[in-house]
Amino acid sequence: MHIEFVERKYRPSWRLPEELASLQVTFPRGRIVKYLSDKHYGFLKTKNGKHLFFFIPEIDLLGPESALRVGLEVGYDVTVVGKKMRVTKLKVY
Repeated sequence: MHIEFVERKYRPSWRLPEELASLQVTFPRGRIVKYLSDKHYGFLKTKNGKHLFFFIPEIDLLGPESALRVGLEVGYDVTVVGKKMRVTKLKVY
């Protein structure tokens, strides 16, 4: 089996419409229940009691990493990886 990769020469530019670009994105909120700053990972607890894993090098962090601590309320966004949910964005309030 031979797979050939073809480089795309034309890449269309895509921009958000002005109405959407000005909207504030709201995230569901949760609290950090465990955070190991030296290992750059932790867990947050959602409002419905689920624990979600986050790994700082793999997420979009909106805010300073130095502000992260246990008990801090954060906004988050998730994606499904395998059978589990993982945090993809973390916003410090």
